[in-house]
Amino acid sequence: MLIRACGIRKSFRTGGRKVEVLKGCSLCIGERETVVLFGESGCGKTTLGKVLLMLEKPDAGEVFYRDVELTGLRNLGHLRRKLQLIPQNPGEALDPRWKIYDSLAEPLRVHKLADNREEELEMVMSFAEMVGLKEEHLHRRPAEVSGGELQRVAIARALILEPEFVVCDEPTSMLDVSVQAAIVRMLMDFQKKLGISYLFITHDFSLAKAVADRMYVMGGGIVVKELRKEELQGLPPESLKLHKLLTASLRP
Repeated sequence: MLIRACGIRKSFRTGGRKVEVLKGCSLCIGERETVVLFGESGCGKTTLGKVLLMLEKPDAGEVFYRDVELTGLRNLGHLRRKLQLIPQNPGEALDPRWKIYDSLAEPLRVHKLADNREEELEMVMSFAEMVGLKEEHLHRRPAEVSGGELQRVAIARALILEPEFVVCDEPTSMLDVSVQAAIVRMLMDFQKKLGISYLFITHDFSLAKAVADRMYVMGGGIVVKELRKEELQGLPPESLKLHKLLTASLRP
């Protein structure tokens, strides 16, 4: 397994009280696999995704990347480039003062992946083209491009490091329907080219059915059910209510 999480617990303090968001979650993701984490808003999906990337430290439990226990490391070092996030709101992940070029070049500079300015330019231009951005976009700032273009920037920024595992946190939820399909197709094309494993976080059942090799259903901070692709395809269409799936999973 590429990614394995066991018994993840995570709490936050809010309004003076402790709220347990994750209550012993376990899951695994294989190489070149697309796994969907499905559930209603507020059930802990995004927090679990961030824990898998060690962007949030769990209170208890372990996360493994291949055979390395990430929860035991103080600094992920070179492993960080292998584990990337495509956020739900790309505007929040990009410096509004920077031009798009610098947002794409920054990961290369941090990880020292380009030997010189020419090589950096070549890599930035290559990935910009792969996600459908034109050279003119690279000279603009985040506020000067559309939502779809901004999401393409976030995708290029994550994939320019050629990671092995990417968490896609509601990657199309803030886009027009006409743009959503193109973004998903692009992500799946990258998976074929680069051999990436994905965790798609979503509450969109039609998206889950379209991309998932397997799906974990979350509710109330726990993983309540795992569905294989063939089981998922056999479920009712988009009208299926999450509470029906949760109820069915809890039956003896």
